[in-house]
Amino acid sequence: LYCEYCVLNEINPLKINGEPLPVVEKQKLIKALFVDSSKRVTKKLIAEYLLANGLMKATDEISGIDDTIKSKLTSYHDFKRILAKTSDTDLVESIIRSILIFGEDKKMLRRWLQKNCPLIDKNDISYICRLKYKDWGRLSREFLEVIHDVNEYGEARNIMDYLRCSNMNIMQLLTDEYAFAELAEQKKKERFGENTSLGDRLEAMYVAPAVRRSLRQTLRIVDEITDTMKAAPAKIFIEVTRGENSAFKNTRTQSRKEKLIALYTACGKQSDELFTKLESETDASLRRDKLYLYYTQFGKCMYSGDTIDLAAALQDNKTYDIDHIFPRSRIKDDSIDNRVLVKSTDNREKTNTYPIGENVRKKMLPFWSMLREKELISQKKFDRLKRSYPLTEKELSEFVARQIVETGQANKALATLLKDIYPKTRIIYSKAGNVADFRHQFGFVKCREVNDLHHAKDAYLNIVVGNVYATRFTDKFFANIQHENYSITRVFDHDTPGAWHKDSSIGVVKHYMDKNNILFTRMPYEKKGQISDLTILPAGKGQLNIKKNLPIKTYGGYNNVYGAYFALIEHLKGKKRIRTIEPVYIYKKALFESDPIAYCTQMLELTDPVVICSKICTDALLEINGIRMHISGRTGSRNVYKHTYQLKLDPDNVKYIKALLKYTERCAKARAELPITEHDGISRSQNEDLYEKFIGKLRTPAYAPMFGILLDDLENGRNKYKALPVLTQCSLLLEILKAFRCNSMNPNLSDLCGKGAVGILLHNTNISNDSSVYLINQSITGLYETKVDLLH
Repeated sequence: LYCEYCVLNEINPLKINGEPLPVVEKQKLIKALFVDSSKRVTKKLIAEYLLANGLMKATDEISGIDDTIKSKLTSYHDFKRILAKTSDTDLVESIIRSILIFGEDKKMLRRWLQKNCPLIDKNDISYICRLKYKDWGRLSREFLEVIHDVNEYGEARNIMDYLRCSNMNIMQLLTDEYAFAELAEQKKKERFGENTSLGDRLEAMYVAPAVRRSLRQTLRIVDEITDTMKAAPAKIFIEVTRGENSAFKNTRTQSRKEKLIALYTACGKQSDELFTKLESETDASLRRDKLYLYYTQFGKCMYSGDTIDLAAALQDNKTYDIDHIFPRSRIKDDSIDNRVLVKSTDNREKTNTYPIGENVRKKMLPFWSMLREKELISQKKFDRLKRSYPLTEKELSEFVARQIVETGQANKALATLLKDIYPKTRIIYSKAGNVADFRHQFGFVKCREVNDLHHAKDAYLNIVVGNVYATRFTDKFFANIQHENYSITRVFDHDTPGAWHKDSSIGVVKHYMDKNNILFTRMPYEKKGQISDLTILPAGKGQLNIKKNLPIKTYGGYNNVYGAYFALIEHLKGKKRIRTIEPVYIYKKALFESDPIAYCTQMLELTDPVVICSKICTDALLEINGIRMHISGRTGSRNVYKHTYQLKLDPDNVKYIKALLKYTERCAKARAELPITEHDGISRSQNEDLYEKFIGKLRTPAYAPMFGILLDDLENGRNKYKALPVLTQCSLLLEILKAFRCNSMNPNLSDLCGKGAVGILLHNTNISNDSSVYLINQSITGLYETKVDLLH
């Protein structure tokens, strides 16, 4: 059943020239390609079937499906012979469930089959025991087949009925037009009750442990803000992040020049004048989109086929334009796949319409096909160029993230919980891509490496931008979207009543974006899991026995025993009583919690110990001599800390650091120091200015008590820094930046002063000689806190 659901849900959106396939023909297609065959189905295979059966022409366009159909009727084909014998689908579903439940225990599965399946023989049982299934479907059988909606004719239909007998997919069936979403919610409440705990709700959602933690933290923040404001929020915005393409992870990025030369060589263009010109180009020059598009189009205009005058194209924007195939005013897509280099006159003739004119398509199709065959343009660009039907309502509305298209597990779970807790609050999805465009339009630079404040500023911008889109583009607008006159590139050039004023709102936004008095908190936690490094040191070294009866002195031991948390212990040292912050090791935590005195005497070898504070979590906030730090670990007789002072720089310095990052990344890919170009935006003099800026920051009261040695190293290394190669200067600046980060990264200044790691924050475990030490208990937002004096 679940396999069938997956196939239907993926095939139902299939369209030919924008029109859905008749349901009867869809059912025949599924039988021919999925039921009667177990081969992997592709878009090409579907096109061949449709052509062979007269359902489409060679010039028609297929849309709504991916190039490869991910779903298959795997379980149906696995049990085809047993179904032929028994015709009992319920029995097969029970067998599939049992394979999953018993897992690798084939003996238990065999006994279950012998007891519950009298109609199958020994050969069938042996065959079934060889099948391997894993994971549960994301939807239950009850959801797919039991809950039902009543249509306009009074017929009761479940979700599978609609999927089989219509062209709708699951997201369409979960809209307000049908009752399935509401019925599922009612079923959940019947099963779990109105006053279900958060833990029970999360359990019912089948969300991953990491997602549960983030959901709990998020809800705690919303609850605290609600308590502080004495009212539930009118709107809550949930950011929809841009997904990474997993296909490109862990792969080496090929430069534009390398890619083009490889493609030209494959085309046999080595003797061509264009190839000679390409060889003389640099990677830096090909970063200009006009130049790159020129070479991917073999130097021809994409709408007329005329030869492009490259000098004129690079000199101004009057002769040649970069045109968006899907109009930029309607679809937010600035990728190379949506842009072509064309003569300005041809671009004006095309205007702001789609599809491209029929005369242009007929004339240029052979040229586009040749470029696609040579892999100079992508399949996506080729499909957009030759497509003959207009943009659909779905495509037009995708620039605003509406609830129906949001599929992220964490986001959906969070929205569900927030609706339960705050039924009168409107939940709005805000697209990260829209925020990125807003940042670019108004010059708000973002650089994650400078500090952590960008998280809060992103949250603020998601509210600003999300509110404008939610207010401006309403459900009424989407109902008539194909006939609306609008431009998504100019959303903020016009007033949106109640959300945006074109003259004054940006001033308010800039005022708040310039603020850096943002609360910063960490979640204190208890470490669990691995008890030490797995490296075994030689005899006489190590902190933990390999086995109980194998002494370290003779057999060596494991290094770096990990602590679960810390404790404040008062004990006798010589003739004085002192207080020290000591680790509670994971592997001996049970001893400490059952008999703390025994732990202190046996494990820590302390004299006359008294536990003052039994638990100081990892990443707990301490204020030592007026400096706030998070305790994170231990080395020797000192504890390791992370400071809490976020670096605050003006926008110009942030922009420059971002330029440094891009340049060093480019050099790292090339594995060489590349010459600086005008596009890099960096120079020796600016490097030296930023170096002095960092020295000035280290002199301030926030950083001076912690980084005195680092400050001395930088001041003493001034002259040496000025003489270093530019790339080394850039790398050193990024290393120095690490000291200002509120984490465990430490600068490597080996190129400046020979030191591999500086700026490590260490403090003696003995706090008795400090003037003041407080344990700070913060609320999750940091709005409230209490201080516990650890010295008195």
